[in-house]
Amino acid sequence: MKRVNQFLTIAWVLLLSAQSAGAQSCLPDGINFSSQAQIDNFSINYPGCTEIEGTVSIGNGLDVTNLTGLHVLTRIGGSLLIFNNFNLGTLDGLNQLTAIGGELNINANEQIPDLSGLSGLTEIGSSVFITDNNALASIAELSFLDTVSGQLNISQN
Repeated sequence: MKRVNQFLTIAWVLLLSAQSAGAQSCLPDGINFSSQAQIDNFSINYPGCTEIEGTVSIGNGLDVTNLTGLHVLTRIGGSLLIFNNFNLGTLDGLNQLTAIGGELNINANEQIPDLSGLSGLTEIGSSVFITDNNALASIAELSFLDTVSGQLNISQN
């Protein structure tokens, strides 16, 4: 009986360790990024965070050029808003992202030619708005998207 108890204790510890080593959610109120430094330091400021519970806003960033600092994100519970980034040239860095619980809104980004970085996205819990992105020529990267639970608006790109 003592061996069974020891075995169960060890199994329980291993199970808890495996769960804590997996995905960790954070930021229930979401996060706003408006500078490249904030994006670059995400993994340092929020170690182990792979699932943001709230909305992620990447906007009005005059010096935002890339999203590679967000490469650890797999899920966003709220919306993903990417807007008014005049020097953002790619969405690479969001490559691990598979689901967005709210809407996806990509608006008024001057230099994004395609949606590379979103090719792993399979589910959006609300609407999709992709508008006013002057350089956007392709949305082929959304080909693995299975579910959009709201409206789909792709215009003026």
